[in-house]
Amino acid sequence: MIVTPNHSAYNILKDYEWNYAHVPSSKPHISKPAVEISGEWTYAGLPVRSPLAVAAGPLLNSEWIKFYAERSFDILTYKTVRRCSRVSYGLPNLVPIEAMRVQRPGASVRGIRQMTGSWAVSFGMPSREPKIWRDDLVTARQSLGAGQILSVSVVATPEEGDDLKTIGEDYASCARWAFESGADVVELNFSCPNVKTPDGMLYTQPTASRDVLYRVRDLVGDKPLLVKLGFVGEDALARNWVELSGGLVQGLVMTNCIGAKVQSPDGKDFFSGESRGIAGA
Repeated sequence: MIVTPNHSAYNILKDYEWNYAHVPSSKPHISKPAVEISGEWTYAGLPVRSPLAVAAGPLLNSEWIKFYAERSFDILTYKTVRRCSRVSYGLPNLVPIEAMRVQRPGASVRGIRQMTGSWAVSFGMPSREPKIWRDDLVTARQSLGAGQILSVSVVATPEEGDDLKTIGEDYASCARWAFESGADVVELNFSCPNVKTPDGMLYTQPTASRDVLYRVRDLVGDKPLLVKLGFVGEDALARNWVELSGGLVQGLVMTNCIGAKVQSPDGKDFFSGESRGIAGA
């Protein structure tokens, strides 16, 4: 399938590494100043100039952060980082899909040629090694102005046989490094529909999630923490998270994908028939 990109930022015909290295021009082409948004705004308890935000995903490094900060986005989330390097899945990483409502995880959707509002996302949460992303976070923070917030998404990288304590230590270490490098807020990613390891579905286990949160909180103190959840299809799980979040985190991040299988227009499977997250479903 050939997809024609309809924007000038992330090039979906190129892989993750190419886009990491080819940042759009940092000089914004704006014909007139952005209109001031009235009111007082906060994010994770911190004052912010406006609620205009970019969720975890498109901001691959400090240059991408700068690109969007100069375009009046004030809450900028640095793409998910790990305690070790992790390469991205191969192409395709972004496949436009037919506009529809995905009713349940595991459903099937159809890929199309042009972006109409939703797409399948397949990266696998790649990350540079900590020395690289920690130094880059310092640069990212320095590129922001007054009233702009740098949020950093972190995730554990469990090995086979790792217990919950080890996973908690992993999250906590990444969170601490992010704060030490300039993050205003850390977003703990407890959900990723594109991976099969425990970090991808941690949010569905409230007791385990609580134990991890306690470990992170012990290590970072009273710094602003958020938790990213996946598809919540049961009222009981939603109630558990509302109760669990009180006192432990500043908020819950609900911008996420629903896992679904993707087929091309001629019926062939993308991603070897495995589910991928559908954004904009």
